Amino acid sequence: MSSTFFTASSILILFDLSSYLYTKLDELTLLWIPRRSAHKSIFPLCLDVSMGGHVETGETYEDALQRELKEELNLELNILNVRLLGYLTPHQYQVSAFMKVFEIKLDCSPEYNKNDFIESFWLSPDDLIKWLYGGEPAKSDLLKLVQIFYKNLSSS
Repeated sequence: MSSTFFTASSILILFDLSSYLYTKLDELTLLWIPRRSAHKSIFPLCLDVSMGGHVETGETYEDALQRELKEELNLELNILNVRLLGYLTPHQYQVSAFMKVFEIKLDCSPEYNKNDFIESFWLSPDDLIKWLYGGEPAKSDLLKLVQIFYKNLSSS
């Protein structure tokens, strides 16, 4: 992008399909986890949070959320059920940036931007954590975010 970014802030989203699964396992939570494309300058071909981006100068977190949703996932914020999971700081949580983390419940995979991601997976928090501990390459904050916000759903 040609915009100047205020790099101390970012927006991250984890998707949760749990309310849309019509099975005996209606408490099952699945997170939509994409793999970054090879041309990304940082963390190429790594697993990523569902969507993330920096808050630009003059933007609020919610402005950045709306912009990034459209750019990366072709989704409109005004038609989604969005829930704030929390606000994290590098000092308190040892994450890479100041961030607000949101959750969006979907009943299908988003139509992601093929320039940003090459594939995606629906994974339970437990399965994702196993993949990451097993050596699957991922952005540095992914494991931490899943453990912070989905630890009660994980046996790890």
